Amino acid sequence: MNIFESIYKYALCEPNKVAIWSRNSSITYRQLYQLLILNKIQAKKNGFHKGDAVIVKTNSQLRFIISILSLMSCECWVIPVAYDITDQEINKLVDKTHAKNYMDAQFYYELEDALDSISIIECDHSETGIFHMTSGSTGEAKLCIRTLDGLECEGLSYIETFSITDKDRYLSGSPLYHSYALGAACFPAIMAGATIYTIDSFVPRQVLKIVEEKEITNLIIVPVMAKTLCECYTTQEYSMQSVRVALVGAGAIGEELFESFYERFGIHLMSNYGSTETGGLISRIDITPFSSIGKVMKGVKVKICNELGERVSEGEEGELFVKSDGMMINYYKNSTEVFDKEGFFPMGDIAIADQEQNYYIIGRKKLLINVGGKKVNPLEVEKAIMEIPGIKECVVVGVTLSEGKEIVKAFIVADQVGQIDIVGFLEGKLTKHKIPSRYEFIDKIPKDKVGKVNRKALMEG
Repeated sequence: MNIFESIYKYALCEPNKVAIWSRNSSITYRQLYQLLILNKIQAKKNGFHKGDAVIVKTNSQLRFIISILSLMSCECWVIPVAYDITDQEINKLVDKTHAKNYMDAQFYYELEDALDSISIIECDHSETGIFHMTSGSTGEAKLCIRTLDGLECEGLSYIETFSITDKDRYLSGSPLYHSYALGAACFPAIMAGATIYTIDSFVPRQVLKIVEEKEITNLIIVPVMAKTLCECYTTQEYSMQSVRVALVGAGAIGEELFESFYERFGIHLMSNYGSTETGGLISRIDITPFSSIGKVMKGVKVKICNELGERVSEGEEGELFVKSDGMMINYYKNSTEVFDKEGFFPMGDIAIADQEQNYYIIGRKKLLINVGGKKVNPLEVEKAIMEIPGIKECVVVGVTLSEGKEIVKAFIVADQVGQIDIVGFLEGKLTKHKIPSRYEFIDKIPKDKVGKVNRKALMEG
């Protein structure tokens, strides 16, 4: 069943069931379907036609859902962007894609009069979808072409992996324009007939209040949000006893955060691994093993290969390759092959799998530093430095000198810890070529909105 068929089903069977809730209004499944029918007609009046790329920018999560579904029903390609995107960045997108701006047009978000009847929305789900921007944190941002077919396959993967039903109630702290939230919250919730509770900005106390009052079952957040919820001071203690899935994506869960969240809320955080190109791939549902990213989600295939492209044995490290019907079909206007001969996409992560098929990320292929022909995994160095008392944050990168030689550099956020202290500690922990030869002490580590470290900014700064 595709997303329009699902909305149609609940519009007929449970017309008063709330599909999308916001603090200002709520939309039932029947109202949502009626709005999509009206907006499909309105979009054509606004000059949007099959194959058009349309930039969607709004600070209303409710409007965002209605807008992208309305445009995809017209077989347009949606480019979702952050509300604070600059005009310069918008102009770059327009130059690249010749995209139209949906803000220049009018759509229906409320119903004045109910339609007497509703007809089935028909469109080619392989000819519409999303042009999603990659984060660009380790290189130039690209546009991933993900069809509506693919987005629906990802939604089905979440539904089957997490046993989602129409009784579930979703709250996503992460904005829905982000690929993680769109895939983990928006599509599976609507396809399963669940209810999405939307917030237009992440306010910890507001989130905690909604979770308790609305008995939220599925909480979709990123690491920085989980940390903020743990540290949030409230005059009353809010309950999360209704939550059965507290899913953290777009970054790793530290052990301290995992334990702190459980101590405060009695909830074990689950982890989700994926990318803008592929959607969700691997999730840790069980508590252990904590250091793993989990097991492969439904409908996803995974292999680990060495540098020759050969599959490695169990317990051996190699690059992680993935394949699913939900991943992108290509990058926008890309002429080079991005998949291997079996149709697998290289994730760029170095991984291993254990006997129970739990997967572990142990490094990033593109981030490996070549020091005199010897490879250095920056994550290994960061882990060692973080053991030093007084170190708050650390990021290790490779820096190429003018003569072409690459060295290891560490960016440090610390209290009363100096370079001599760090070097002295590392001499007993790491081999000589892995110990950073340069250090820079800074006030904070640059990160994007979901808490990912912007290594590109550090290397260029």
